[in-house]
Amino acid sequence: ADVLVLGQFALSQSTLEEVFLNLSEKDHFIAHSADADKDAPVVASEEEIAKRDTGPRTQFNALFRKSMRYQCSQRASCFGIIFFPVFIMLLLMLIETLFATFRVEALCGRNIAKEECIEKGFNLDCVAGVWAQSSASAPKPIVGKINRGGRYGGMNPNCDKFGCFDDLEVARWDSIPIHVDPSADSTSLSAIISDELRNWYYDLRFLAANSTCKSVYAANFDSAEACEGASNVKECNSFVDELSSAEALLAVNGTSALESDSVAQCLVAPSQAAFDRVRELQTARAACSKQIFAELLTHMNATVDGVHVSQAMLRAQASQTRTGFLGELSSVKFRNPVISAVLEVGMLATGCRWGAPCMDVQLMNDGLATVLVMENAQDAVVGMSLDQSFASLEALRKDGFLERWGGRRVETALMDQRAELLAQEERYRARLYEAHWTGYQIDKADMDAGEFKYTAFYNNSGTGNTRDGNWQASAWMIDDALVRSATGRGVNIQVSTLPTPFKCNRD
Repeated sequence: ADVLVLGQFALSQSTLEEVFLNLSEKDHFIAHSADADKDAPVVASEEEIAKRDTGPRTQFNALFRKSMRYQCSQRASCFGIIFFPVFIMLLLMLIETLFATFRVEALCGRNIAKEECIEKGFNLDCVAGVWAQSSASAPKPIVGKINRGGRYGGMNPNCDKFGCFDDLEVARWDSIPIHVDPSADSTSLSAIISDELRNWYYDLRFLAANSTCKSVYAANFDSAEACEGASNVKECNSFVDELSSAEALLAVNGTSALESDSVAQCLVAPSQAAFDRVRELQTARAACSKQIFAELLTHMNATVDGVHVSQAMLRAQASQTRTGFLGELSSVKFRNPVISAVLEVGMLATGCRWGAPCMDVQLMNDGLATVLVMENAQDAVVGMSLDQSFASLEALRKDGFLERWGGRRVETALMDQRAELLAQEERYRARLYEAHWTGYQIDKADMDAGEFKYTAFYNNSGTGNTRDGNWQASAWMIDDALVRSATGRGVNIQVSTLPTPFKCNRD
């Protein structure tokens, strides 16, 4: 310290610009002369330093040269900084050009120019009116709904290279897994159904659900199928749009039994040729359905267990044992899909509609007699019963859910026989899988006090992975049983959709 005589000492972190400016002001390093010692720098005098210009112009010139020298050494980075924004702009312009046609088609309709959009395009007032409507329906069990999303291919993919296996799984009603706490009131539900009656029911489902009449009819309203191989695809697509609109208008006006998307009536104005073609297709579908319905009538008048099938169903209904509040559980509140399929084929075959005159009353009534018995004895036909063999909740979850919810394969002799008549991609329909869709844990059930506590479980794998697909149907079924056992009256619920606000800035 005595030698250096340090009075103050400080450290700071300077910026590169400060260093550069400081070196410019104190430029003690000048070019070496030829005779000077190359290892020793020549120090400029104070007069030379004072004569040098260190103003803004000099500083700008120095910074500019520094930046130029640096950028010249980073040519690739410099190129990217200049031309990457240009590339992005060109790419956006290309995308705009490519998708302009699709955007106009989505907002105006197929084969309608942008200039004609308002005049000939979609009737947005009509669409807004349809979207503003709300509808109410009762919950129903969801089973076999295809879901292909997710990291591992979906909860229920049911698809391969030939297509997707629609309607492969159905709800199973026998041996519903349930655990009742020993402290709860005694309750049970059992049924005895013969194998012959069960197979008759499976065959009826197969016959009603595997008609080609609907698929052949629907193919005419699918542009991909209807216009395959067409000489003028553009005109074909336009006519398919007209067919869809004409079909929807006929359905809305009550002249068709087809359930159509009512929004289709707002899309294009169908020509008379489109109306005529739809009526022609519906006539052909009715003729096809009439043949199927005749076969269904024969099946619904079959002999099962030595008696007419109606008597066999009533016999199975009489064999059911119901005790306690769980004995009130019933599948009747959920419309049987087999009955719905039979009635749909019957209506298409006869030209009947609900609340309208029937073209062939006798033909429809022949089938309705067995259908009505089946509807009243539905619990017996589907084998509605409970499995209360689980000793604990853990056993219920392991043995009742994990081991059984994968489904039970069903095949009959008729299915095997008819499989050869189906197209290759449709042969999977010659079998089905029954899957449990719900189960219950009863923690408390005191009829005298009117106190109940339960947990409802549902199988999520066939609901489309909606996470809440069957909770409404599951809770409704047991709530109805609880209320019915206590009051003698059941519970009916309806789920209503909310109107959807429609906004479009097409202009």
